[in-house]
Amino acid sequence: GGPGVARSFLSAELVDRAIIVKASTVTFKKPVPSGIDTVMLTTAGLILVSKYQCGVDTIECWSRPHLPWPSDVSRGVALSATSFFKPQFRGSILNVLLL
Repeated sequence: GGPGVARSFLSAELVDRAIIVKASTVTFKKPVPSGIDTVMLTTAGLILVSKYQCGVDTIECWSRPHLPWPSDVSRGVALSATSFFKPQFRGSILNVLLL
């Protein structure tokens, strides 16, 4: 699917929560911009719940205003990657985006 499918879900306002990981040290020979930015996320009805550093990466947690965040991720508590895929996250159409 990639970023095109993610943009389609966001445009249709089908995303309840998103975790955006921005890796500043990763480079590609032929980068494919996702086209997903703050404007697209807010237009999709999401608000920024939390933003924090994890090593050199920036993690952003976005959610619909009426939905509580289901874990300590939004409070900056570093969790293992498997924590993102616990059952409480499966209800969201889009869980993780890599930009």
